[in-house]
Amino acid sequence: MGSRDLTGHKAGWTETANGSGSSTITATHALEAGKRHYVLGIACSMNTTVNDNETMGVSIKDDSTTILLLDGASGGTTANQDSPGDGPRAYASQPLIINFDDPIEIGSGNPVSIEVDPSGSYSTRTCANIWGFTLDG
Repeated sequence: MGSRDLTGHKAGWTETANGSGSSTITATHALEAGKRHYVLGIACSMNTTVNDNETMGVSIKDDSTTILLLDGASGGTTANQDSPGDGPRAYASQPLIINFDDPIEIGSGNPVSIEVDPSGSYSTRTCANIWGFTLDG
């Protein structure tokens, strides 16, 4: 999109969302008129109550347009209690963490968001994080 030098920019904002159940969650950094957001990274995770290798769909959106889609992310699960009789088991997926070497540029004046969609009905907690910086543009 642009040819500006983005070397050395640090995150100036972070957006976080979490939820329970199997609903999609969204973390959004609001639009700023006349400015462009740049995404430096994302992190998301989910916990389940059964070990059925549930996965999550992850998307980054420039306004309402999906610009990055990861389907089936974070599929492996591990129990945090291993012995029968230890009580309910909570299975934690491996978190998905991506730091972009080249920031993703969002359209001028557009919001940017991350959506995390658990694949099944057993998710008990889902978390989404997105971070970046904003410049005139």
